Amino acid sequence: MALQVAQDLGVHPGSTATGFPPGVVLGEIHLADAVALQAKNDLTTAYNDAAGRTPFTNLPAELGGLTLTEGVYRIGAAQLTGTLTLDAQNNPAAVFIFQIASTLTTASNSSVVLVNGASACNVYWQVGSSATLGTGTDFVGNILAQTSITLNTGADLQGRALAQTGRGGDPGHQRHHRAGPRPAEPVAPAPPPRPGSPRVRRRPPRPGSRPEPPRGSRPEPRRGSRRARRRARRPGGPPAR
Repeated sequence: MALQVAQDLGVHPGSTATGFPPGVVLGEIHLADAVALQAKNDLTTAYNDAAGRTPFTNLPAELGGLTLTEGVYRIGAAQLTGTLTLDAQNNPAAVFIFQIASTLTTASNSSVVLVNGASACNVYWQVGSSATLGTGTDFVGNILAQTSITLNTGADLQGRALAQTGRGGDPGHQRHHRAGPRPAEPVAPAPPPRPGSPRVRRRPPRPGSRPEPPRGSRPEPRRGSRRARRRARRPGGPPAR
């Protein structure tokens, strides 16, 4: 399978994007233009921000088998063998930042799994040198590398691959996805009215019209009507008019 980028591809400086084609870009390609330059400057800002976040928790080199909650984590050289689980604990705004002093390397068929509302957009991998995703790796997050990023055959990235001084490489056939913000959840339609309780709209009374009597009451009979005369003959009724 040829390299596929789901959104945009940019290079700055440089006027070519190696591997495209045969790679496919579903978004836009920016080669040494203003958009690519702005992205490069934004990367520098994001990289320095991620690297300076505190407080942090130190982790061992091997990340496989761990389940982590929201926070900042510092590692010398990171290795992922197996599965790393990121648990947002039902907080969709949970942010995970990994400060890696040197390299990030994943073994073949490794994976990062998001649970309980965790979002790939809120995962950041600040890498001091280079990142290499092994064959068949299923990875998530924004990789901010100082030097280069390599995705091997069949590696899948749900996020962004952003390298400062080197390149984001493709030494074989692979899939590469750059994920943007998640689409908004659909809004459920209002439930229909319950049977037997239709909505009734009352029109305002016209000027000069009689007010509408309360429900269940009977209007007063008109003066001189047959009903008024019968009512007057009843014991205790009002006198006839």
